[in-house]
This record gives sequence, C-alpha cells and structure tokens, in this order.
Amino acid sequence: MLNRNCTDSFPRFAGDWIDAWNNRDLDGVLAHYAEHVRFTSPIVVKITGRANGTIQGRDELRAYFTQGLQAFPDLRFELLAEARGIGGTTLVYRSGERLVCETVRFDEFGRIVEAHAYYAEAPAAQRLRTFVAMVPRLPGRMVEMLLTWLERERERRQLAALDHHLLRDIGLTRCDALEEAGKPFWRE
Repeated sequence: MLNRNCTDSFPRFAGDWIDAWNNRDLDGVLAHYAEHVRFTSPIVVKITGRANGTIQGRDELRAYFTQGLQAFPDLRFELLAEARGIGGTTLVYRSGERLVCETVRFDEFGRIVEAHAYYAEAPAAQRLRTFVAMVPRLPGRMVEMLLTWLERERERRQLAALDHHLLRDIGLTRCDALEEAGKPFWRE
C-alpha cells in the first residue's frame, strides 16, 4: 500500500478509489480503508437508520457499502477535483445528479482511518428530470411545461433581485420588475 502522506501517491489514490467504485469492486474499494475506520455520511442515516450517520470499522463498512451498491445499481462516480492536505485529501465528485465532497484522513500505511461525505442538493430542474426519467409514462408536453414553469420562476426571482441600474439598462422600472416577479409561475 502506498504511503498517502507522500504527495506523489495522491493522484493514484483518487483514480484507484473511483475506478474501484465504478467497477463495483467492493474488495478494491475496501482495500483503501483501515480496519478501524470511522465513516460518516447522511446517506448512512437513509440506508441504516442510524441517527448519527456513522459507521465504525471495515466490517460494518462492508455491510453498508453492500447495501449501497444494491440500493443504487447505477452508481457511478465522476472525479471533478481533489484538494490535498497533510495526511488527507478531499475528493469532489459527481454521483448521478449530486455533487459530493468526501474528506478522508489516512493512517501511516495510506489507508483511510476517517471519512466524511457531504452532498449538495440537486437543483429543482435536475430533480424533476430524474423523476421524469423514473416515470417514463408522463407525457412529454407535461414535462416541458413543468420545466418551463421552473425556469420562469427562477427568472422572475432573478429579475426581482436586480438593482435599479440594471433594470434601467433593460428598460424596466422597479415597479415593472416587481409586477412581473409577482405573477404566478404558470402565467406568461
């Protein structure tokens, strides 16, 4: 195992870890973790029901990761960035529509002893597209209408937030902007 305290080993860790996940190689994933690892994630709460969101030890982690792979059969990670620190790193990656930041701390043998995962909520339009993909019987025109409504609502919030200089540049008064922003999302 590579010593993760050496900066030359960091790129290999990120790539190996992501590849193991994307290949659904549970043993390959677990090889990166120390026996007494402590892993914390909000997904732990959803999958196991543990209120503190913490898994202790590689055996519990194996059971949790097995449940996760079963619950998310299309699980795939895309590495976006890595921020290195002394004795640890933070990986920024995409998992489906979600952005994930996972911070890990290594032991002297380069194995993860502590990990914390943080998830960004997917934007509303992405959540709607994900929902629609799961319910293919929804008529296409209905989907387009819902997406239009979401976009219209977003644009109206942005219009209401513009200062008077920007409003003047586009030929609107504050009253015009507030009137437009006050319309319900379903009205043009």
